[in-house]
Amino acid sequence: MKKMTRGQLAKQTGLTPATIRFYEDRGVLPEPERSENGYRLYGEEYLTMVRFIQDTKALGYPLARIGETLRELGASPGIGVEALRGLVRRQIADIERQEQHLAEVKRHLNRLLDEYDDDEVREYARSFRRDSDR
Repeated sequence: MKKMTRGQLAKQTGLTPATIRFYEDRGVLPEPERSENGYRLYGEEYLTMVRFIQDTKALGYPLARIGETLRELGASPGIGVEALRGLVRRQIADIERQEQHLAEVKRHLNRLLDEYDDDEVREYARSFRRDSDR
């Protein structure tokens, strides 16, 4: 299996080397092996892990949770099929909860546009101001 430097991994994933280092420092990515001269060497599995991080971050997952999931997936002897299915089911349920929340926010915003007259909108906007700004 071909190994990559941090710069090569960054280039292939569209991240910066600093971002990859940040993920390592936070324990989201496992520390890679090192060459004899001390360079970090990343295997192909890091491409999969970084893409997983990117995808789950896009869904709004916090880095701590992403790191926990990656550690669970990479635990020796590895996650079983049923455990992986359970993990995927939980992620689907989280996405569905996020969809419901976003639908509620959208309904509220549509009501603001469609049901409130200008005076009510102004009053709504004033509710966000501090007392000294009113």
